[in-house]
Amino acid sequence: MYDGEHVHGADELSFGSGREPWLRGWALTHRRLIAISAVMAVVLAGGGAAGWYLYRQSLLPSPPPTDLAFSPSINLTVALCPPQIADCPETARDDAVRAVQAVSEISEFTVVSAEEVKADYQAATILRTGEPGQAAGAIWGTYINATLRSPEAFAAVKRQLEGKPGIARVNQAWPKVWQGRADLGVVLCSLGSVAPCTGAATAAQRDAVVARLREQDGVAEVFLQDQAFGLRLLQRFSPDQYVTLQDVAEEIYVRFDDHAKARQVGQTLLGLPGVMRAYLVL
Repeated sequence: MYDGEHVHGADELSFGSGREPWLRGWALTHRRLIAISAVMAVVLAGGGAAGWYLYRQSLLPSPPPTDLAFSPSINLTVALCPPQIADCPETARDDAVRAVQAVSEISEFTVVSAEEVKADYQAATILRTGEPGQAAGAIWGTYINATLRSPEAFAAVKRQLEGKPGIARVNQAWPKVWQGRADLGVVLCSLGSVAPCTGAATAAQRDAVVARLREQDGVAEVFLQDQAFGLRLLQRFSPDQYVTLQDVAEEIYVRFDDHAKARQVGQTLLGLPGVMRAYLVL
């Protein structure tokens, strides 16, 4: 007599009285497998979190190379008074050269004319569309770059030269921190920035610039020169300027696999919020 087909699906999933549920029974006989699966789920979940952390870390810029920026320097810069100033003598250049020549602690020096300073600025600066080639109202001055016989002589040389006819100020030469390490510099807006800035760049705007850079072809490494690092540079190499941390702009530096790609990428960044200017590191 046909007593009906034993249907495993309906029978094993039954939770009626007197019958052990199929799922409970399977679990009891496969406890080891369930335990292993649970461990694997935790590992995979942790791997995903770790993967996201590593991915997020990969987007963050590298810190600047602090090993060379603050080492003792034998280079100094003598800024001559610009001729646009009323009390700057016409003989300023010759007066300054004679004063520098008379300092025994200086081993050699070169004069960099205002025209050369302007040409260097224009060669490095990446312009916005329609932006004039020369910064509005800029005053280009002549400098003397000098080399000391020892870094310890700087303080005495500064006292000896400052106040001499034709000399505006004497400072240690700014170190070429990024030369050979980066091809492009991006200056973000600070509190004191003029147009196109409308205030200091936010962290979100900075991160958006870094994210855009990560998308560009040929970008090998991205560095962040934060406000603290920038303030240390100013205090060390431009001590005559009174600035606070909030006055200092963050700067992003980029190394490419080919220097020729830097200008085009810099041009694309100029339209992003929070970007003051971009320039080539030459």
